[in-house]
Amino acid sequence: MGTYISRSDVETVFGVANVAKWSDKDRDNAEVNADNVAAAIAEAEAEIDDRFRSSRYVVPLTGTTGTLYTVKQWAARLTGFLLYSSRGLAERDKVSERMIGIRDAVHEEIDTHLAGQRSLAATLAFPEQPTAPIVT
Repeated sequence: MGTYISRSDVETVFGVANVAKWSDKDRDNAEVNADNVAAAIAEAEAEIDDRFRSSRYVVPLTGTTGTLYTVKQWAARLTGFLLYSSRGLAERDKVSERMIGIRDAVHEEIDTHLAGQRSLAATLAFPEQPTAPIVT
């Protein structure tokens, strides 16, 4: 289990069968490889934290009511992409294109938060400071 999500969160987004299939890098077993899922979760969460590390938010990202839904969705979607792509993206089929689109959409959403176009209900690193320029 990671900071933001667990395997069940990824399975909710992509389905139990897909997570099991994608976590089997050797393609020799029909069951989920828990170690590969945990590694993908850790990588996805680190990617999110790294994007927000120099932002106005405290990392790891937390809200007043626990882990933020938006962050959980980002982590689950990135984890699914990482699991899927760990088996190779040599063939650019419709599923590969969809998975790349999911990854890109997550990063675009993160970009809007980092640019200040949207905000998270997360703990701010400097809550006393203004979040916009001061005009005098």
